[in-house]
Amino acid sequence: MKKNNARKHRKIFILIIVIMITAITLAVETYAWFVGLSTASTGDITIAISSADGLDLSLNGQYWTNGGTELKIKDTDHTYITETGCTNANCAYSGHKNVWPTDLTPVSTIGEIDTTSSRLKLFQKNSLTANPGGYYITSSQVPNSTNEGSGYVAFDLFIRNGKGTSYNGTYNMASEEDIYLSADSLATTVVSGSQPDYGAANSVRVGFFEIGRMKSDTTSYGTIRNMKCNMSKTGVTPLCTGSSNMTKDGTTLYTNDELLSNTWNIWEPNHASHTTNLVSYFNTACKKRNGNNYTSACQPIETGSSKKTYGMKETISTNNYNIYDGMDLNEYKVSPSSLQEVKTYKTSDATLSGNEKTPLIKVAGNSITKVRVYIWLEGQDIDNYDIISQNPSVRVKFGFTKDRNGLDSTNNTALNNRISSFQDDSWKKIKYNVQHGITSQYNVGDMRTVRINGNEYRLRLANKSSPSTPCNDSSGSQTACGFVVEFVDAVSTMTMRSTETNSGGYPATNAYTYLNGELLNSLPEELKAVIAGTRVVSGPGIMESSNYISNNQKLYLLSLMEIYGSDLGDTSQSATRQLDYYNNHNVTSEINHLYARKQLYGHYNDWWSRSIVFSTSAGFGYTSSGGWFSGSESYNVKGIAPAFRIG
Repeated sequence: MKKNNARKHRKIFILIIVIMITAITLAVETYAWFVGLSTASTGDITIAISSADGLDLSLNGQYWTNGGTELKIKDTDHTYITETGCTNANCAYSGHKNVWPTDLTPVSTIGEIDTTSSRLKLFQKNSLTANPGGYYITSSQVPNSTNEGSGYVAFDLFIRNGKGTSYNGTYNMASEEDIYLSADSLATTVVSGSQPDYGAANSVRVGFFEIGRMKSDTTSYGTIRNMKCNMSKTGVTPLCTGSSNMTKDGTTLYTNDELLSNTWNIWEPNHASHTTNLVSYFNTACKKRNGNNYTSACQPIETGSSKKTYGMKETISTNNYNIYDGMDLNEYKVSPSSLQEVKTYKTSDATLSGNEKTPLIKVAGNSITKVRVYIWLEGQDIDNYDIISQNPSVRVKFGFTKDRNGLDSTNNTALNNRISSFQDDSWKKIKYNVQHGITSQYNVGDMRTVRINGNEYRLRLANKSSPSTPCNDSSGSQTACGFVVEFVDAVSTMTMRSTETNSGGYPATNAYTYLNGELLNSLPEELKAVIAGTRVVSGPGIMESSNYISNNQKLYLLSLMEIYGSDLGDTSQSATRQLDYYNNHNVTSEINHLYARKQLYGHYNDWWSRSIVFSTSAGFGYTSSGGWFSGSESYNVKGIAPAFRIG
């Protein structure tokens, strides 16, 4: 590596955070992940950050930008991101753990925060071993529990939100204020002369991880700066969860999917941008995997399309993981897997308008929030396949904008006027409105359709209410709580079990596996992104005594109790309630049961519930084509009509 020569060409480092539009410059060396050539060269990253009215920014949590004042990170004479002792917003605080590297090297992550150190778990490549369908990879964790590692940018950014509702010290997703990425956010590779564009920017990631928050008028600067994930101190609300659920006293308050775009997010600027060389390389190298065998070519990259990234969740010590492992790549998944799909915030999310726009993160009104910002090259991005060896400049620009109407009580009328209907609103808009309690024009019984694998299915809003019992009980089922949508049509048919038994209950059934595997993966991405994880309580099978509790289920079968208000002896019926739709129509096992009928390919069909027929060794409850309920042996074939929640 020609480091001495590279240093001669390094440009000025500047990170400017301004109230309108600003910029930072970072000189870096870049190394490949997939091919890993032995040389490297120097390039730049220029980042522009803007923030809306009411958001002040700081590197130290004491002195703040205002009125367009620049917040510098580095210039010719000073590295503000690591400098301390100033009396303005432009420098870090004493004892900070910020890092500004000389080399930028690929690492990989799923966005999980170590709650002990309040650091992002990152993994670095150890080795690559060629195979017929790519490369086997081994890795080790970047040792950053005390001090950050090298090869990536990390710093604390403090955001002071001086407007909105009065400060709420208890985290409540519904009362948080949306912070969006500005529509002009981008990451590009800037090359000069005859230099080729190796797509250096296409694997860039910027991660935002909220660590904790305090009230905006707090003057305990030491506490503001030292907020941590596991901190227990009066006035501090810890927020770090990364890729974990938020719990309190052992109870899950919010699932990871619910917290994504609330307390953390990873921005992927160029998810659909690929160089010609990368496309050719991937289409040649990637082969579908079946165990240790590689067969035909993977689904090729198409112009303007994106491929999912399967980041590293943990250290990989054996040659068992291919760099292309993943259902969207070589259609193979090791289970349990050290590689996990990473959901990212796309630049296209920022270009939407109104309620269509997806929040990057959320902050409380009248708060100071400590955000840990990371900038890195994602090694597991397929675009990180080759070395950036021609000294390109990577220009990254992003800005914060704020929905100032979202929490202003004087604008509730304006918010309600944004709603059109359950049938016409986008899924993103529905989720936004549900989370903000703006659902007055969504009526139980409203219908819409969804297309899955070329077939169209009807959906119905089945529930909006959420009584404390059972919805707030830790042992209660959430399946009839909040904004519940059910399939009016069966999407498939199958047996509950291949043998004559109900041992193991609903979690042991074919339907349970199918719903949160094959069917979930077949849903449109915009729908899948808004479905909330749900606690599903179901009854025990024969010779069993305790209910089954399945957490974070996206799709689930209804129970007979949720349809008819009664069951066939299933002991879990007291853990749930009748859905609003069926209760409104006074559906019971004896009357008005026509409202419970569902169709398959245009004809009424029997369909399974998750309820156990307690007096039998193989029985599960089902709704007949005529609408009444009964029990049937587990090996019989019936329809599958799931439900899901949005929130």
